[in-house]
Amino acid sequence: MTVTSETFTPNPTALAGTAELDHVFDEVDRVDAEIVAAIRRRTGLAHHAGRLRRAGHGTVPAHTRREMAVLARFTAALGRDGSALAATLLRLGRDPLADAATYGQD
Repeated sequence: MTVTSETFTPNPTALAGTAELDHVFDEVDRVDAEIVAAIRRRTGLAHHAGRLRRAGHGTVPAHTRREMAVLARFTAALGRDGSALAATLLRLGRDPLADAATYGQD
């Protein structure tokens, strides 16, 4: 049987659920935009820190300890996926060829 708009009348509860779902997805989209903005900001800061370190304002061992602390913090908060996320963030922050327009604060 094919249901058309003429033969199907959704109940008000179903419509309310759809509106609520749309609202939740809108919120997810807003959070995603905030996450992207935060990643761009973090990446720009990491690039700036890298430039400072290369200019003689830091050491490789301190940098390595810092990266290990980031990995540990994300892993503790989010488990295995947190570790993967931290590794991605660290890789984004290391990329010397990153385009300033892509990452923001370079």
